[in-house]
Amino acid sequence: MDEVLYQLFGNIFETVQYIEWNIAVITCKYKNDNVEKLFDNMQNMTLGQIVKIAESINWFNDTDIEELKYILEKRNYLAHQFFKKNDIVKHSSNHAFINNKIGELENILNRFKCFNSVLVDFIKTL
Repeated sequence: MDEVLYQLFGNIFETVQYIEWNIAVITCKYKNDNVEKLFDNMQNMTLGQIVKIAESINWFNDTDIEELKYILEKRNYLAHQFFKKNDIVKHSSNHAFINNKIGELENILNRFKCFNSVLVDFIKTL
C-alpha cells in the first residue's frame, strides 16, 4: 500500500514537470523576442517563476492562472510539507490513514493531468 502512495507521489512530480515544459512551449510561441534564450532560461526556473511568466502572456485566462497557482501551492505542499505533516512510516499499518492519503494524491494527480491535457491539446494545434 505504501508503494502506491510513493508511486502517486512520483507521478505527480512527473506531471508537474510536463506542465512546466508545456508552459514554456506556449510562452515561447507567444513571445517573439529571443525565443531560444527565453526557453533556455525557463528550463532553470522554479514553478513559481514560470507561473509569473504565464501570467504575462495573453493565452492563459484568469481561470488558468488560478489553476496554475493551485498547482504551485499543492506542489510546494508535497515537496516541503507532506511527509512532515503525514508521518507515513508511523502510520504505515493504519490502512484507513494510508488509503485517505492515497485518495488525496489521486485527486491531486487527476487535477494536474487534466490541466496538462489542456496544454498538450493546445500545443498539438501549433
